[in-house]
This record gives sequence, C-alpha cells and structure tokens, in this order.
Amino acid sequence: MDDAQLAYDEQPEGGGRSTNMLVACLVCSLGYAIAKWVLRPCQPSITLPPPPTTVDHTARADDNEAELARAPKTGLRYLVVGTGSVGTCIVEALLARGEEHVRGFDIVPNPALVELKVETVQGSVTQLADLTAACQGIDVVYATFALIRFYERLRFQYAASHAVNVVGTANLVAACKAAGVRVLVVTSTSNVCVSPSWCPTWPVKALTEDTPLVDPTTSPSHYGWTKVQLTPSSPASMREAWRDGISHLGPISNVYCKLSGLLGAQGGAEGGGGGVVGWSPDAQRETVLHCLAHFPPERLLFGGDWPVCSLSAPLGAWLACCEALLNEAGLSDEQQAWI
Repeated sequence: MDDAQLAYDEQPEGGGRSTNMLVACLVCSLGYAIAKWVLRPCQPSITLPPPPTTVDHTARADDNEAELARAPKTGLRYLVVGTGSVGTCIVEALLARGEEHVRGFDIVPNPALVELKVETVQGSVTQLADLTAACQGIDVVYATFALIRFYERLRFQYAASHAVNVVGTANLVAACKAAGVRVLVVTSTSNVCVSPSWCPTWPVKALTEDTPLVDPTTSPSHYGWTKVQLTPSSPASMREAWRDGISHLGPISNVYCKLSGLLGAQGGAEGGGGGVVGWSPDAQRETVLHCLAHFPPERLLFGGDWPVCSLSAPLGAWLACCEALLNEAGLSDEQQAWI
C-alpha cells in the first residue's frame, strides 16, 4: 500500500473523531441549558414590598427596654432542648434579660452557644438517661426540638420521626417529672392542621382552634402526624393534661388560680335548647376540689364570669355552687374570705 492510499484510509477515522466531539459538545451544552432551566429559581406568586431601609433588621426586636421591663430577670435555671434557630433565639433572649443559669441540650452542640459561653449538654432525646441528667437542677424547660422532614411520607421512613418527635417528647416529660422541673414549654406547629385540602387555596385560609387535625391519611408528611400525637385532642386526655398542670403549678408561690368560666364552658342557657338543663354543683365538684387540693385559699380567686355564666345558670346560682363546694372542702369563713 502506498503513502497516498494510507493517507486516504486514515482520513475518515480522524474526521469521525471530530464529529463525535462536536456531537458531545452539543449534547453537553443542551444538557446544561435544560438543567439550568429546570433548576431556575421559582418566581413568587405574589409581589412583596421591599423592607424599609430605615429599620435595622439585624437587631433583635425583643431586646428593647420596654420588652425587657415586661419580662424581667427571674433568676431561675433554664434548659433549652433543641438549640436550632428557635432554641438559639430563646437562649439569646434569656441572656439579654440577665438570666445567669441557661443550659442548652442537643445531639450536636451548636457553635453559637459556645460563642455565647452557654453550658451545652450533648445527648439524644431518644435516650431518657440523657434528658434526666440534663434536667437536674432545672426550673424551666423549653422543648424546641423536632425531626422536620417534609419530604418523608413513606411507611419505612416513619420510625425516625416517631422516635424523636413522639418518644423524645414523652422522654422529656418523664425526665422533667423525675427532676422536679416546675415548668415545661413545648413548641407545636401549624403542620398539625395542614392537609392537602388546605394548601392549594389563595389567599390562605386561616387556621383556628376549630381547624381539623391531620391524621395518618391526610398529613403530607410524618412531621405533621407525629406532632398531632403530642396534642391532647380527646376530652379525656385534655382533662388529664389540665389536672397534671394544676398539680405542678400549685406549689409555685407566685402563681394564682381563678375559679371562673366553669359554667359558661358548658354552653346554652339553663332550660334552653342544647344547653345544660338542671345543672348542679356535682358537675363542678371535681374541678373545684382539685384546685383546692393544690392551691392554698390565699392564692385562689373567685370569678363571677357574668354575663357569660348566665348561658348555663344565673350568677347567684354559680356563687351558691362555689360556697357549697368550699363548705364541703372544710374551709373556714376566714379561708373563704381569701377567695
């Protein structure tokens, strides 16, 4: 084979490589353009005005003197369980008003708390022993932790959310009781009411106390349903939660209890349609006596709740009801005078 024939035979191979590279470049360019279009930022459906230039949005709005005067230093010992964005804000607010005993708890220490020189405890809410140790010597606990995974809704993904949001909260309640914590504040979420039927509307419908809670079939993710399980929704569980709260609030010397609104909560005028007919002190006995068992007379107040009470009974009947129950409890005239 001569040189001319060899050059002729090699020419198509070189040209093929150039063509392949050109096609590859075109495919990459097209792929890049498609990816850039797919991943482009979504345009908002509403237009919001820009923030005013005269406001310093980096300053904490609750650090002004008026707010600090309304929430002065208490000298209590605080524990914040979950030191993410919300928990860190609570820590900062407590320090801003002069609290000296603030502790943070999380599975991973937050560097922001280290910079604030706040005591941090590393542990997991799924471990009761970790929480019990962290609650020792604490007066007030803020629970701001949660496993928030809006994208998880499959059955095999449920266990992690349940372990943190449900079991973790139950562990914290048990730890607070064991350590004698006086106050537990648990943050909830609007996701307990956010179902697919609620989301597509605009303007967004308001969430109220009457908005139905989601269930395993209507919750868009495991987050909302696990938070619902922490919400006392049945009358029995709500009643138990109230009794437990009164039991823990009673020993606190600066907390007062007001006996009021018990009749109005029953609804309906006496003898009227749908109301309570022929009510008696028996219906109020458990509530009033439970308050008397945990609050001394000097920290109990009587409230007439008129005219709301007239939905169930006249004001005089409510007064007579309280007097009968106070006598039944064995309170002296002097003790009743306090109330």
